[in-house]
Amino acid sequence: MKKLIQLITVVLFAILLSSFSNESSKTIIPVSGWKIKFGDNLKWAKPDFDDSKWPAIKVDKPWDFYGYKNRVGYAWYRAKVFIPASLKKQTKYSEIMINIGKVDDADQTYLNGALIGQNGQSYKIVSEGKKVKFKRAFLWQVPRKYLLSINDSRIKWGQENVIAVRVWNGHSLGGIFDAKPAKIEMATPYIRIDKKSFAYNITNGTNFQKSVNVINHSEKNNIKGKFTITVKDVFTKEKVFEKNINLNVKTKEKINFSFSTKPRQNCVTTYKFVSTI
Repeated sequence: MKKLIQLITVVLFAILLSSFSNESSKTIIPVSGWKIKFGDNLKWAKPDFDDSKWPAIKVDKPWDFYGYKNRVGYAWYRAKVFIPASLKKQTKYSEIMINIGKVDDADQTYLNGALIGQNGQSYKIVSEGKKVKFKRAFLWQVPRKYLLSINDSRIKWGQENVIAVRVWNGHSLGGIFDAKPAKIEMATPYIRIDKKSFAYNITNGTNFQKSVNVINHSEKNNIKGKFTITVKDVFTKEKVFEKNINLNVKTKEKINFSFSTKPRQNCVTTYKFVSTI
């Protein structure tokens, strides 16, 4: 009987600048200065609404910890954030993510007066005048992360943006809460690595063979970079296999790579694309 080879595959996917600068500081924008008002009025979603008399509140804990104990029903949070136009020019990304954190219990989240998501589900642009039913559900453990295309008209690049979160609490603790601060970040790189479409094959009875695709999802930009495939022994850290390929992946292009290695126990395969844009 052939010995079972345990091969664990992990994708370590990175899109970094060639200068290796602190990319995270350039692509993550904290959202702070939150305000709150109990009640329910859809006008509170509008960017030009005057919330100057609303009290400030932190969003690291439920509102009960900030003087609003045992409040059930609706409340609204609002915050303003500037989104630099320079982020849109970073050709490596196709979307931004608005990460509110967790909400106890249900939410509808608006950007500049337009609904972008509900209870963790991102929405495309909703037709003007169309009402979206609020789904009251106990989803306090679900992170609210809403994705928008960088070309989405609901984003005001180079301007102040208003985030408004309509919250419903059914019982006990309520409101936005998360130890990690709310933020906006660049998300969904144009370059993606597809390894799931291809299984490992045994060739000549001795070698493992694997194929992988590098795909550029951008419709406008060619992306240059280095693609690295590494097979390493988990325990000894020995590199069983490594290959570096310089790529210029054209718009909407899919490039396939195949490689083979000797069978080894407890090996991990990593794929990494480093953009040089």
